[in-house]
Amino acid sequence: PLMSFARKAHYQSEKKIISNNDLLLTVSPTWEKIFIKMGAQKTYVLPNGYDSEDYSQYNFSKEKDDHSFLIGHFGLYNKLRDHSFLWKTLGDMSGNNTDFSRNLKLLFAGEVHDSFIAKLKDHKLNNKINHVPYLAHSNAIKHMMQCDLLLVTQADTKSVLGRLPAKFFEYIGARRPILVIGQKNSDLEKITSTISYAWFVEYNNTQLLYETILSIYNKRNTSYDFTDDTSVFSRENQAEKLIKLIQAI
Repeated sequence: PLMSFARKAHYQSEKKIISNNDLLLTVSPTWEKIFIKMGAQKTYVLPNGYDSEDYSQYNFSKEKDDHSFLIGHFGLYNKLRDHSFLWKTLGDMSGNNTDFSRNLKLLFAGEVHDSFIAKLKDHKLNNKINHVPYLAHSNAIKHMMQCDLLLVTQADTKSVLGRLPAKFFEYIGARRPILVIGQKNSDLEKITSTISYAWFVEYNNTQLLYETILSIYNKRNTSYDFTDDTSVFSRENQAEKLIKLIQAI
């Protein structure tokens, strides 16, 4: 927290730097607009991405008799990103569908908030969770590719409109179904809409969440092949763009 005079000094320093550079790079269109309003003359949006080589060594496919449904989340999961309607929906689905309840598994790799397990207990999901506090990056990629659904949740705050989590791009590289819970008209929703294997659900839309998860669940053992051209998010492609931007300055 800053006092008003300190906040003003910070803003003036930011504005001076932003309005006097040769090129301002940012990771989302919303943030680009903010920087333009602050005086940026030349801007470019270069989002996060994924490294194709991270995935080339893994080729995972389920056994025919494996009916499990593994939902995975990788990275920090704090209270702001933890939405009760998600657990209520999964709890209701488990109560309504014995098959779903039997097959549901949860993998959370990374730091979680203190009351996370208690919240799962409230919805009788604590016996479904496998929490791994830390995974090396290469191992995290391997586990991503073994999931039936990869979860991204955003905090319900004003600043979320321009936030594009790095994990989302690694999920794209894994080519596994992605479920995004976030704010309508955010940059994340707009990118999600361009990926055929990604679904977006707005905060507290319980019915849509239920229908979306059930749809992905019913497709998990079908032979689908996602052919989206996601090369725009590859690190190689991004490096080439960055080189051209630097050369043009």
